[in-house]
Amino acid sequence: MMTDSSDFFGMIKEISEKVQRADIYTAGVCPRDLGAGGWGALVFYDNTCKELYGGEHKSTHSKMELAATIRILREFKYSCPDIQLHHCSQYLYKGTKKYIGNHSALARIRGKSPWKELQDLSDQHQIKYIWERRYSDNGYNERANNLAYKGYIEEFLQNNSADESNIYIYVDANSLKGRGQRRWEGLLMHKGKCQRLHDVNPSITHPRIHLIATIEMLETLENPCDVLFYTDFKYLYQGASERIKFWSENGWYKYDEIEECKVPVPNKDLWMKIQKLSKKHRIEWREETRLNIKERMAWCEAINPSS
Repeated sequence: MMTDSSDFFGMIKEISEKVQRADIYTAGVCPRDLGAGGWGALVFYDNTCKELYGGEHKSTHSKMELAATIRILREFKYSCPDIQLHHCSQYLYKGTKKYIGNHSALARIRGKSPWKELQDLSDQHQIKYIWERRYSDNGYNERANNLAYKGYIEEFLQNNSADESNIYIYVDANSLKGRGQRRWEGLLMHKGKCQRLHDVNPSITHPRIHLIATIEMLETLENPCDVLFYTDFKYLYQGASERIKFWSENGWYKYDEIEECKVPVPNKDLWMKIQKLSKKHRIEWREETRLNIKERMAWCEAINPSS
């Protein structure tokens, strides 16, 4: 179980002490299609734990995993004879096997390379690189991963805060077991801020809860703006991006292939509201995996628990 005491954890300025033993946990993230990446690290020494995180505007997942390792090792002012560096990166695992201690392989890399810097840092310390599964029992890999997401979101919001109309929205919905209710969640990123909204509705269909979530999130926007709207629900994605125009032009009727006749569009009342909001805003509908949506909501909660 991790201690979360403010006396125990703190942000690194520099490890100026002569440390005899240190345990390090690192992680890197780079959510697809958003460009920015983040890295995070924890270092334990002398009954102390320090944290470090950051981000880059244009990066890759692998670069962030390597950056976390390099940046935390830079903080040691003196050589450490025993560093146990824990990570969950296959890229780092294969890279350390290929390059660290293999000067002939490093010599074949042209120009500057982070692997060359990692070799220099490895020469200064005695480091054992330990690969672990992402969420090990001690929880430190998960904490490092949360720090990486914190670095990512701060970097992402910093580089997307100039345009007031640049808004990212994510929605998700699920059933509350045993309660006969459905809960929706929404994540909104706008003007350097990250906000989560949620609500519980009485027994309604799965499609309706997604449509209600969409309307609620879009109605929070007072002024017309550009919106990137992410959902994992194909019914919402296809309806909003392709079919709503056809339904509207046909008096909110669609052709039923089984009955071989026109039938009213289900949830017409909600689709009409979405159409009205789509005319107010410039919305680009995007399909995303539920895992990525839940992950984004998790790091929003990690950096802004009160949202």
